[in-house]
Amino acid sequence: DINLADAKFHGYWFSDAAKSDSSNVYVSWYEWKSPSPYSRLLIVGNLGRKERKAALKLDREKLGIAGKEVRFYDLWNGGEIRNLNDLTVQSSRFRLIGIK
Repeated sequence: DINLADAKFHGYWFSDAAKSDSSNVYVSWYEWKSPSPYSRLLIVGNLGRKERKAALKLDREKLGIAGKEVRFYDLWNGGEIRNLNDLTVQSSRFRLIGIK
């Protein structure tokens, strides 16, 4: 449904547009130029052995969402994420966050 085949991937190892202040938590992201339900998709992965805060730091300019009113959505559980600061990631798991 999200047309992932037409998205451009930005791995955490070469893009600092989205990152985490928590140890062992990494953020990669996708962007779409063609129609998709989301303009961006964040993949927030916890490679550690303990649950961690996502502690996201988003560079809106580099993500291409500067000056835009955006909303964040949990793509596993559905629903809007109202506070990114409260977001956690279980150990050895990841979260998918859609940006509209």
